[in-house]
Amino acid sequence: MSSDVDPFATTPYVPFEVSLPPLASRHKAAAIALFASCAAMTFGLASFGWFTQRGVGIGLLGVRTCAEDLSCHTASWLAASGVPASVPPLGLAGVLALAASIVLALNAGVKVLQGGRVQRLALEIALSVAALAVVGFGYAMFGSTIGNGIHLGYAGFVALAGLAGAGIALGIMRDRAAR
Repeated sequence: MSSDVDPFATTPYVPFEVSLPPLASRHKAAAIALFASCAAMTFGLASFGWFTQRGVGIGLLGVRTCAEDLSCHTASWLAASGVPASVPPLGLAGVLALAASIVLALNAGVKVLQGGRVQRLALEIALSVAALAVVGFGYAMFGSTIGNGIHLGYAGFVALAGLAGAGIALGIMRDRAAR
């Protein structure tokens, strides 16, 4: 056996390179804005701070009541009693539309960072439906709770800011988007 041949030698590693079209800095900023908008929409979706009263929080997912000993009970709109009939459908529509908006906005942000094109029609529709459902939910809750000591919280504004931010980011990426 020859001593100059190493049977365990491997071929040198050559990294695989992918050439993507150049990505403008405004597209990177728009993708980051989409991710921030998704965080705001997720916060609004999960929060019970849309409307508040001492020990009670109301959100798209339902109602949470907490006692002074910090023990809390959460009821979804399907299980809550004494709720005006217009609130549960709008709350559930808001949940579904915000969830769809979050998923589609995350997908769009990733595609833009990868240099791909974004199918913006579905995201535009989801953002529009989510905005209508969120505003409708807020209107139904506010109209049914006037004078009951329930106050407007911050979570609805955060969710609306997330929806607006995603819409603005989508407008910035218009030349990267395909219908």
